[in-house]
Amino acid sequence: MEFSEGETNFLKSNVLMFVSSISSAGYPRVIPMRLVDSPTALYFVITNTKKNPHKVANLSNSNKVAAIVHEMGRTPRGIHVQGIAVILDPDAAGNEYAMIKALFEERHDYYRANNISSNDSLVKLEVKYKKSWGV
Repeated sequence: MEFSEGETNFLKSNVLMFVSSISSAGYPRVIPMRLVDSPTALYFVITNTKKNPHKVANLSNSNKVAAIVHEMGRTPRGIHVQGIAVILDPDAAGNEYAMIKALFEERHDYYRANNISSNDSLVKLEVKYKKSWGV
């Protein structure tokens, strides 16, 4: 599923998305995450997975996630997506991993100062459903 030009521009103008995953106890958990986009997917990074094992555990429990990028204002704008979260293996994902890692370091000051390392998990959200408004 591809993003429209308006959706792509909106995603590039936003830094955060809120990602919801399911815990092993079956409860939803919403986490703000920095994002980058491609024409058909959204990406986020789970930093320091040794200190944050619950985030990766949630994706292992169920890889079905939902996310929202939203702007409040006179006319609210946003995109809601549902899809499958895939933790990218640096070796198997090859060029995709390198390209997305470079985008994070280019677009986000945090990752420019703190490069994505082997302690971090780069996650691809493969979009299966999307709905946007005001974009």
